[in-house]
Amino acid sequence: DLPMLNPIDSRGCFDPEVVLVGGQFVKDADTVLVEELRDRELLFEASTIVHSYPHCWRCSSPLLYVAIDSWFAATSKLKDELLANNDQIRWHPPEVGEKRFGEWLRGNIDWALSRDRYWGTPLPVWICDSDPSCVTWIGSLEELEEKAGPLGEDFDPHRPFIDSIKWDCEECSGTMHRSPEVIDVWFDSGAMPYAQWHYPFNHVDEFEDHFPADFICEGLDQTRGWFYSMLAISTMLGRGPSFKNCLVNDLVLDAQGQKMSKSKGNTVNPWDAVDDHGADAVRWYFITSSNPWLPKRYDPESVREAARKFFDTLFNTYRFFSLYASVESWVPSDKDPKPEDRPLLDRWLLAKVDSVVGEVSDELNSYQLTKAYRILGDFVVEDLSNWYVRRSRSRFWNSDDAEDQRAAFRTLYDALRSVSLLAAPCVPFA
Repeated sequence: DLPMLNPIDSRGCFDPEVVLVGGQFVKDADTVLVEELRDRELLFEASTIVHSYPHCWRCSSPLLYVAIDSWFAATSKLKDELLANNDQIRWHPPEVGEKRFGEWLRGNIDWALSRDRYWGTPLPVWICDSDPSCVTWIGSLEELEEKAGPLGEDFDPHRPFIDSIKWDCEECSGTMHRSPEVIDVWFDSGAMPYAQWHYPFNHVDEFEDHFPADFICEGLDQTRGWFYSMLAISTMLGRGPSFKNCLVNDLVLDAQGQKMSKSKGNTVNPWDAVDDHGADAVRWYFITSSNPWLPKRYDPESVREAARKFFDTLFNTYRFFSLYASVESWVPSDKDPKPEDRPLLDRWLLAKVDSVVGEVSDELNSYQLTKAYRILGDFVVEDLSNWYVRRSRSRFWNSDDAEDQRAAFRTLYDALRSVSLLAAPCVPFA
């Protein structure tokens, strides 16, 4: 193997022992190096080229790529297990699991687990300053106290505070110091199923009852992020997949179909959208406009139209029912005619309700949210409002036939109640 050479320090300067440019910032050294090559007649050409260049996403400073030592998790050794566990997950849509995520797993390389940061979850490994082969991995705070003594009530386990924890090496006369790296934040995210229960130290039964998760949902960009870290950690632990279903959603775009960006000035504050339209209206629009895994255009006019068509129709139907039920002092009771004894129109609506309950439930169980709520929306607008209520209006204020009136009230009540229950997962505030 070739040795790893890195003559640049953490400040971006050449090491002092480097000839000609020792101690200089690497970009400042360009002129010196070019002149040296010219003096030695080794320079072919020196020019400036305009090209894209990486910058820090926080402060926009130009970045330097340097080779550094890192800690890795040997996930490449578990490629077959990762692929087998992925086959057990129901992906929505399936092509994300089969292609995008599956191809990522088939090309799997070892996970670069460490990061160089000032603050974060520490890599729990201590190394002897006299003999680097003396390495100790710590698996709990209790184990750390056994090595280093009491940690104290105000102990903060994050870096940099934990870096002060040291102890005498058990193999030689050296001192054990923590390796300064922190853990990749995606490891924290992937450890969520265990960390939320403080497993395996506490709540073992609760953890076992909830693992693996029935369902997770995140954006398409999490293919190499949360989706992978959750599967990789559970696979390394020999626990199989940590989730049974994964619903993948795409990006929200502006009304013209452009990606939202602060620099473009086309972002939408979600709280402004909720204030303008209501949380339920925004949620209903996004779910019914297209499948979650397709890009969404956020268009305020389209939100208003979707809300008007469904919510206005539903609320007007409820207000009609509530008004006349109050006037006639009707409340559901055993006095109401049984379904089989009601008029044909009532029995037709109850049959439609039963059919819609089955269809919507089947689609929701299959994570086909868009199909489910389009079915419900069509039922409310067409069957419930345009057909049943329009053809039954006079029955609600015609007290000459009390039996027929009670049948109408009870049928509309049952239908509205079923609609409320079916809609609740999507529009809980309505």
